[in-house]
Amino acid sequence: MTGQQTLWAIAMACWFGCSEPEKTSPQGSSTADSGLQDTAQPEPSVCGDGEVGRGEACDDGGESAACNDDCTVSECGDAILNLTAGESCDEGYETAECDEDCTPTECGDGYQNLRAGEGCDDGGESEYCDPDCTIASCGDEFLNVTAGEVCDDGVWSAICDGDCTLPECGDGYRNQPAGERCDDGGDSVVCDTDCTLAECGDGYLNVEAEELCDDGGESATCDTDCTVAECGDGWMNVSAGEECDDGGASDVCSEACTLL
Repeated sequence: MTGQQTLWAIAMACWFGCSEPEKTSPQGSSTADSGLQDTAQPEPSVCGDGEVGRGEACDDGGESAACNDDCTVSECGDAILNLTAGESCDEGYETAECDEDCTPTECGDGYQNLRAGEGCDDGGESEYCDPDCTIASCGDEFLNVTAGEVCDDGVWSAICDGDCTLPECGDGYRNQPAGERCDDGGDSVVCDTDCTLAECGDGYLNVEAEELCDDGGESATCDTDCTVAECGDGWMNVSAGEECDDGGASDVCSEACTLL
């Protein structure tokens, strides 16, 4: 057999069954074996096994102050209740039952919870907030001493003015339930200091009302028009001993206020 015929025979044999020998890696393993190792999948992570695996932010083997039991970092507002972290509730946001700090809603806790209907919450009574978590306002029927209220009956009463102070004649607030007819803070043209209407003959001298005297009626020194009794003033004052007073001499009355 010639050399050319020999090569042809070898080629035909390889066509029907000859395979290329496996290549080995430097470590001695075949490329087929190494290919299987490259495609092998890692073991799936298990939350709660105490080891931080793929997709886990933390894993303390269960709930801890820093880690939730779903292997996420514990944080108030994450909507996951973590008792170990001191949370009493966690709705993910403020609700009528839960404050933003993950504590139960309670008036007086210092956290204003609008969803619970709190108008304010200063942790107790303050100048701006009543202890019931409503905004302090004179007339709300809630006595707030910090806001300067002495009383608060919600309305004018015999024991409380509308400005939440005790009623007192002369305070400038007319308190009808307390019996005041007027209150100008003192004498005025229309009001006496005793909070009664200014009137000549009431027995109260009111200079602001242009009274010169007021004896509650005619007297030896005071006419009924609250002017000083004087013969010749045109006002006959019997108490002053006048028999007549025509404002001067007349056909029937002398200058001395006696009848002719």
